[in-house]
Amino acid sequence: MASRWLVLTLLAAVGKADECRLNGPLELSRTLSTNSPYVTVPFTPGTLQDNPFKNTRYRINDFCVGEHTGTHLDSPFHFSENGWSTDQIPLNRLIANGVFLNVTEQAAGNASFRLQPSHIDAWVERHGPFPDNAVLLVSFGWAQRFANRTLYLGTASTNFTEFRQPGISVEAARRLANIDQLVGVGVDTASVDAPGSGDVHVILAAKNMYNLEHVDLDQPCLPAKGFKVFSMPVKVQGGTGAPARVIVVPH
Repeated sequence: MASRWLVLTLLAAVGKADECRLNGPLELSRTLSTNSPYVTVPFTPGTLQDNPFKNTRYRINDFCVGEHTGTHLDSPFHFSENGWSTDQIPLNRLIANGVFLNVTEQAAGNASFRLQPSHIDAWVERHGPFPDNAVLLVSFGWAQRFANRTLYLGTASTNFTEFRQPGISVEAARRLANIDQLVGVGVDTASVDAPGSGDVHVILAAKNMYNLEHVDLDQPCLPAKGFKVFSMPVKVQGGTGAPARVIVVPH
C-alpha cells in the first residue's frame, strides 16, 4: 500500500512535463569558460598574438581543457576497459530519442538524494516504455544553482571527491542498465554517481552506455518525451570523454 502511494505521488510530480512542448531547438550545454567545473584540468584560454587586429588582420586563440570539464560526455571507456572510447561511440547513439525525468520536487534541495527505481517506475507508468535508442535526462533541480559554484558543487573545493550533489542510486543504475532501449544517461550535476563513488559509472559503462554531466536542465519547459537529443562531443581518439554540445529538438 505504501509503495502504491509513493508511485501515485511521483506520478503527480512528473505530470507537469505532460503540458510542455518544444517549439524549436534548445541548448542544454554550458558555455566553456574559466568558471566551468572540472575534474582534472580547467578550461584555460589563450591567444597566439600580442595585438590581434592591430599588428595583424585577424585573431587566433588556443585553449587547454580536460576531457571532463563543463558540459561533457563520459564515454564507456571511462569506466570499462573494453568500452567504446569517445571516438568509437556510434553516431546513431549520439542522435537519440530524449526522455526527461524531473525529480526536483523529490530531491527538495537535498544533496544526499539518490534516484531510486520507484522514480523510474512512476515515469514508465505514466508515459509508457522508453523509446528505442533513448537518452534519459534526469533533473535534480541542481542546474538552477550553477551560477553559484559553491552552492552548485556543495563546496568551495575544486577536489571532485568533496563535491556534494544528488546522484543515481546503484539500484536505479542497475534498473537503467537493464533497459535495452537506453544508450545514455544525462544529469544536471557533476556526476551520475554519488560524490566519491564510481559504482554507477561502472554499471552503465558495462552496457556501453555514455553519460552526460553538467547538463543545463534548468529549462522552463522540457517534455517527458517526444524530442531528439544531439550529444556532440569532441571526437578524441581513445578519449574517456570530451566537452560536448548538447541540443534537443522536437520530433
